[in-house]
Amino acid sequence: MKQPNNFRIKTNKTTVIALAVIVVFGLILTNLSFLYFSYLNTTFEDENRYYLNELSNQMSSSVAKEIKYNFNYLEILYMSAVDEKIETFDKFFAVAEREKDLWNFIDVFVVGENGEIYTSQGDEIMGTGQKFISSIVDERVNSVFLASDANDQRVLIFSKTVDNFSLNGRQIVGISTVYDLNSFEKNINIDAFDKKAKINIMTPNGTLVISNVTDVTGVGDHNFFRIAEKSAMQNEDQIIQMKNDISENKFGDVVLEIEDKREYVSYSPIGTEQMYFVVSVLVDVVNAQNKLFMTSTYMFLGFVIFIGLGLAIMLYYRYFEGKKEIERIAFVDSLTKASTTQHFILSVENHLRLKHNNRHAIVYTNLDKFRIVNELFGREVGNGVLVILNAIFKESLADDELIGRMSADHFILFLNYTNESELAKRFEEWGDKFSDSLRDNKFEISPPVINYGIYIVNVEEDPESNCQLMIDRAKFSLSGNQISLGTRTRYSIYNLEYNLELMREKEIEDLIEDALKNEDFKLYLQPKYSTDSEEMVGAEALVRWHGKYGMIYPNEFIPLFERNGFILHLDHYIFEQTCKQISRWIEEDKKCVKISVNLSQLNFEKTNFLDDYIFMIQKYKVPTEYIEFEITESAIYKDTQRIIEFINKIHELGITCSVDDFGSGYSSLNRLKEIQADTLKIDGIFFEINDDENKRAYSIVRSIVEMAKNLNMKTVAEGVESREQVDLLKKMGCDLIQGYYFAKPMTVKDFEERYNKK
Repeated sequence: MKQPNNFRIKTNKTTVIALAVIVVFGLILTNLSFLYFSYLNTTFEDENRYYLNELSNQMSSSVAKEIKYNFNYLEILYMSAVDEKIETFDKFFAVAEREKDLWNFIDVFVVGENGEIYTSQGDEIMGTGQKFISSIVDERVNSVFLASDANDQRVLIFSKTVDNFSLNGRQIVGISTVYDLNSFEKNINIDAFDKKAKINIMTPNGTLVISNVTDVTGVGDHNFFRIAEKSAMQNEDQIIQMKNDISENKFGDVVLEIEDKREYVSYSPIGTEQMYFVVSVLVDVVNAQNKLFMTSTYMFLGFVIFIGLGLAIMLYYRYFEGKKEIERIAFVDSLTKASTTQHFILSVENHLRLKHNNRHAIVYTNLDKFRIVNELFGREVGNGVLVILNAIFKESLADDELIGRMSADHFILFLNYTNESELAKRFEEWGDKFSDSLRDNKFEISPPVINYGIYIVNVEEDPESNCQLMIDRAKFSLSGNQISLGTRTRYSIYNLEYNLELMREKEIEDLIEDALKNEDFKLYLQPKYSTDSEEMVGAEALVRWHGKYGMIYPNEFIPLFERNGFILHLDHYIFEQTCKQISRWIEEDKKCVKISVNLSQLNFEKTNFLDDYIFMIQKYKVPTEYIEFEITESAIYKDTQRIIEFINKIHELGITCSVDDFGSGYSSLNRLKEIQADTLKIDGIFFEINDDENKRAYSIVRSIVEMAKNLNMKTVAEGVESREQVDLLKKMGCDLIQGYYFAKPMTVKDFEERYNKK
């Protein structure tokens, strides 16, 4: 009898131990399951919020381009009407009608000073109750509004305020264009999250302009902030964060409680249009898969000991599939369907970590002067060119090769590499196919030159496989000497000169203080000629560095100085040298002309910087009629109010001001009405184009000259290198010419011998 009893005791002990192990193991697995689920939930939330931010940024950029494109037409239409002195409705709408197909709008109308709207027949068709009328008549601001046309179809109205403009004797305060909402909504449609995302475009104060969930043309409160504040008290801190971000023109995301439901909200500035793109999705929608995992976990907790491994595999599989779907949405370029930069980097680094035996190359590509294609032929043509180029690249890639789009016309390629000649052969083939495809698809443009920057991947030298560094090196190689393959393809390969360039910058930084003390920076002058008399009537002060390395040109050290702030010292030094020179000419009774001196944008970030320059003028007793300050177009755009105050002060002193590099940036033409600059310097980029683009480029130059005359401003054309250009500018009425055709930048001594004798 003892054996059975002993056996039962032993069996019971084993059972207890087994049950204890099972319980402990079950508790461990349960805790691990909860921890794993919590990790998954957090990971999904972070990735979805990251994706929302990426999506918001991408779409705000797309919307900004679309809005700027449409407002540009209103500006051009208004300036054309003013320049052509149009005074009747018939002539005005005739001008608008001939541009209708090019700019893809439905209709154009004008707004009277009392809110009346006139169509091409000159009749009033609407009352004054619309919000966009109030924004023009009462608030006097440009606006974008959603409305309904006579057929109850939703349309977008872009409105621009105008001054001193009348038609048929009726004072006009605004010009508006009507666009089909369907053509615009392609920029703000989101297929992700089962199309449950809320999309809003709003002003910085929260007023909704466009919404896919709210009829902003109807009555009711259409202010995003007020709606959120009314929904829940806990939104207050989040709204403050949003307002602070928006006041600093930053993007961000918050979680708000709207109508008792939590929502992820991501917001991004729309370019420089004083509007914000806001995407919001219910937390329950974003985290739907997470909830499914949680439910599954609870359902199988009782069986966790038996199927824990299977459940973990299932959860991982679902997580993997969900992550893959998010990556598909977030990591694919919307225009070309190539990989985004982030996806490209991740894919390449993963591939290199496997250390395949194949050699590879990172290739950075861009299209030469592609910005001019967009400006002259329109964004739609430019996008079509990019789609064609991407297709040519993609169809020739091997299975382990990859293409990504950085931005605009910049692509990156991960290619197998055998030798340079094989790579060059591929480039030539792509160039030929590119030209043929543009011709086959009826693109009436000269094929842009394709530039390739190459970095040969060496895993042994770069064991960390830093793809971003490789891309930077490939991009940097574009600035080196390029090899031409025919007329439409160029390439260059990165080498150790990259590191030498970095060392060179460090050497320059170590030398600049002594160079300034030793007066190694020399004043150069480039003459300006009268277009009519073709005589020298002024000059621009430039700088050259004569140091221990010989002559150093500005394109090597000026960008570095602007980054490290030393440009402020250099600007002041060159201005002092200019004042000394003018003072000496006056003392020696030599001919004096007005000298224009460049001011870096950084000067305007310094309080009362002008006082130092005024002191210098007084110190050397320089008549202010011989001084002109040059400021860049970008400086005007960045800090308009300070520029206005600066120009007013120098005008009081009798000093003139010119706007340099006009046409190279994106500043609003309206800014020229606010600032009282005396001269516009037309950027030399308009004179560097090929024959196929001449007509449109010179049309832009002609418009700038006419606009400047209407604003009582003089014009200076930079970079003029041929007699043909001189003759064309003379016909256009351009006042001054500066460029190699007449004279290159020269030393003060050479300038005096040629122009400045007694």
